[in-house]
Amino acid sequence: MSEMILCTSIKNAAALMALGEKTEVEGIVSSKSVKDLFEPTYLTFNDRESIEKNELFKQIIPYVAVMNPEGEFYTFKRLKGAGETKLVGGTSIGFGGHINLIDGITTPCGGLHFEETLFVSVIREISEELGLKYSDFEYHPPEALGVLNDDSNPVGRVHIALLMLIRLKAEGVAKIKANEEAMILNPPQPLDRVEAVEGEKFENWTQMFVKYLKSIKNTLTN
Repeated sequence: MSEMILCTSIKNAAALMALGEKTEVEGIVSSKSVKDLFEPTYLTFNDRESIEKNELFKQIIPYVAVMNPEGEFYTFKRLKGAGETKLVGGTSIGFGGHINLIDGITTPCGGLHFEETLFVSVIREISEELGLKYSDFEYHPPEALGVLNDDSNPVGRVHIALLMLIRLKAEGVAKIKANEEAMILNPPQPLDRVEAVEGEKFENWTQMFVKYLKSIKNTLTN
């Protein structure tokens, strides 16, 4: 059996996108709280290998933008060690990955505590990818910005993104140590320059997320 990952049904994902607050970017709905993103009743952990191409489910991916104190964002090119072979060679602004069963936090009644499970997953992934700890973040917990759904390609049809933001402390920036097997980390860039990095092929999700970040740019400085 391969890893167990958190998913939601395609029906629930469609309802979420239909009912969510629309933004300037098609395919993205906003959210002021992680609690608004998903109803735990409709979430299940599934075997990744068996569900990888099953378009009846959406694998839930925290897609986390990392910003330094100067308001600049990090991007990276995915290498073979990144795990998702279809995305190798692409450039992303979104750190993070699948929410695994080991991340699961339960309520006293035995149900899934989605908000806490999400944060555990994000912290684990950021540690694995950038060598950072929770104490390196300026604000706790990471900020939820919305949900992204893109059915224009095979990868997007089986995944849905939780758009999040981590603001790093100055001392956190100094501690960054990228996982060299999984990525090539680019120097941070102002938001308006992120997609101007020469020679980079940006993922669909990244293009959408950058456009959304630009549309809410004034709120990011607060």
